[in-house]
Amino acid sequence: MSTYYTREPGEEGNILTEEGEAPGVDLAALLARERPPLRVAIEIGSAIADILTIAEEDRALHGDIKPGLIKITADGAVAVEGFNANRRSTRAPEGKPVGHQTDVFGLGVILHSLLSAEPLGALPKDADAHDDAVITRVMAMDFASIEGKRWLEDVRKFLAGILAYHPDERPLPLDAANVLAQVASQCPGQSLRQWAAQVVPASGGVSGGRRPAAPVQEDLGGPKNLSGPLPKGATGAFKKDNRQAPSAKGESTAMWSKEKIAALMQAEDDESEEQAPPAKPTRGGRGGYAQDEDLGGPAPVANKPKAPTGGFNSADDDFFNDEPAKPARSPFNQGPVAQGPGPIAQGPIARGPVITGPTPNSGGDGGDDEDEAPASGSKLKWVVIGAIGLFVACLGVLGVGGGAYYAYTNGMIGGATETPEEVDIPTEVVDEPTEVEEPKPKTDKKGDTAAPAPEEAKPVEAPPPPPPPKVEPAKVEPAKVEPAKAPPKTTTTTSSGSTGSTGSKASTGTSGRRDTTTTTTPPKTTTTTSSASSGGDGGKVEIKLAVMGSTARASVSCGDGQSQKFSGTTRMVFDGAQSCRIEVDGKRGAFTASKSGSVTCTVSGDVLNCS
Repeated sequence: MSTYYTREPGEEGNILTEEGEAPGVDLAALLARERPPLRVAIEIGSAIADILTIAEEDRALHGDIKPGLIKITADGAVAVEGFNANRRSTRAPEGKPVGHQTDVFGLGVILHSLLSAEPLGALPKDADAHDDAVITRVMAMDFASIEGKRWLEDVRKFLAGILAYHPDERPLPLDAANVLAQVASQCPGQSLRQWAAQVVPASGGVSGGRRPAAPVQEDLGGPKNLSGPLPKGATGAFKKDNRQAPSAKGESTAMWSKEKIAALMQAEDDESEEQAPPAKPTRGGRGGYAQDEDLGGPAPVANKPKAPTGGFNSADDDFFNDEPAKPARSPFNQGPVAQGPGPIAQGPIARGPVITGPTPNSGGDGGDDEDEAPASGSKLKWVVIGAIGLFVACLGVLGVGGGAYYAYTNGMIGGATETPEEVDIPTEVVDEPTEVEEPKPKTDKKGDTAAPAPEEAKPVEAPPPPPPPKVEPAKVEPAKVEPAKAPPKTTTTTSSGSTGSTGSKASTGTSGRRDTTTTTTPPKTTTTTSSASSGGDGGKVEIKLAVMGSTARASVSCGDGQSQKFSGTTRMVFDGAQSCRIEVDGKRGAFTASKSGSVTCTVSGDVLNCS
C-alpha cells in the first residue's frame, strides 16, 4: 500500500505519515478553476519540499510528483500521496527514479504549474537545450507582485536549478524548503491558510491534525515477558507518523544556510526601510502623566519587616522586599520609574536620595535620565575611537612621507632621469686629472726623482679604485657609478698606449716598463624576438561555453578583449585561437579555444575544471 505525507498548516506545522489516500482536494482540480496567488503558490512549494526532506530521511521515493497527487485541505494542509509505489519511469530527464533529486524535479513541475499559465510541455533531450528551455519557461512565470525586487533574479535562478537537466545540479529538498519559505514571507497577499479557507470546500477533507494524546494508564499487571514472537499483524517497524517540519526546526545546509538566505532577502525591503524608528519622547513632553498614573499595588505597610541579611530568601521575603517598597516611592517620580525593569526590581531604589535627585531637572520624567546615560557613554566611546583612528592615520601619513623622502634622497625615486646628466660630469672630471698627470712625468725627468716615482706608482697599482677619490672626493664618486662607460671609448684608440695616456689610470709614473690596463666591456647582446600570432590559419573559432555544477553567474574574459557574464551556457566567436579565464562563484579556471567546439567548465568542490 502506498504512503502519503501531510504538512500541517502554519510555520510550526508537523509532518504526518499515513497509509492509503490523503484527504483534501487535488491540486489539479483547483488549478482547473483558477491559479492561486504568488504567496500561496510559493507556500505550497515550500510545504512539498518539507515533505520531500522527511521522505528522504525515511528513504521513501515517489518518482512521479504531479498536481493530481497533491492534496490541499480547507485548513491549508498540503499532502503528497503515492510514495513507495515502485515506479519504473519518471518525467525527469534521467528517465527513471534515481533518488530524492528525481522528486526535486517533480517539485519544479508543481511550481511551474502554480506560477505559469502555460503548460511545461516536453523538454529537449539535450542537456544544454534542456537548460535553455527551462530558463525560458522560468522567465515567463508570473512574478508581478514582487517585480522590481533586486533578489528576484536570484529566485529565478534557484527555480531554474530545481528543473536542471543533471540531478546533481538540483538543490536539496531542505534548501528548497528554506528558500521558498523565506520568499513566501516577502510576498504580499493572502496566506495559504486564508486562501484554502475560501477556495477549498470543507467537504473536501480536513487535515489529519495533531492527534490527541492517549490518556496515560498505569499498568499494574506485574512483569511481562518482552521476548518471543510478535503478535499477529505486527511488523516490528517503528513508524514515525508525527515529526516537526525541518524548515520549522531551523535546519539548513552549508550551501543555503539561514544566514545566506536572510542576507539574500535583506538586499532590498523598500517598505521596511522607509519606516522611521519611533521618536524618543522629550523631557516634559508627557506633562503630568507621571502624577496622574496609578500603578496600584498593596497599601503601605506600617511596620516594614527587616530584609534578611544573608542566605537564601523565601517567597515571603521576596514579597516584602519588593512589593511594599513601591508605594514608598514619591508619587512625583513613580510613573517613569515603573517603565524601567531595573529600578522596580530592586528595593533600595525607593530610598530618598535616588528619588529626589533628578526631580528639579526632569519635570516628572525621571526615566529619561537613565536612558540618556548609556547614550553619552556611547558617544564618548566613538569619540575615543575616532581620536585613535586619526592618530593612526597621521602616523601612516608621516611614515609614507618619510619613506618617500628617503627613497628620493637615495636616488630610488626619480634617479633614473638624472643619471644621464651625472654621467656627463665625470667624463669632464676624468679629463682634468690627465692635465695634472702630464706635468708629473716632467718632474720625473730628473735623475734623482726617477726612483721615488715608481714607489708612488706601486701603491696606486695595488688598489686601483682608491686613487680617484683622493683627487676629487666629491666629484669622483659619481664616476664610480658607471666607470665602464667612459673607459671603453678611450681604450679603443689607445689600446697599446704607455705612460701619458688619458684612458689608463695606472700608466702614470711608469718608466722603462709597459703597463697594460685591460678594461673588459661586457658585449651588448641584442636579442630580436619575432612574435608570431597564434591562431592557426587565422579562421573563425566558435565555441559553446557551458558551466556545470553551479547556478551562480559566471564571468569569462579572453585575450582579445572579449568578456561576458552569463548563467548556464553562452557562445563566443574569435578570429583565432584565444586563451580565456573564467570565474564562477569565487572559483577560477582557464581554457584555450584553438578550434570550434564545446568547452565545459565543471565546479568540483573548490576547483573549476575546464575541458
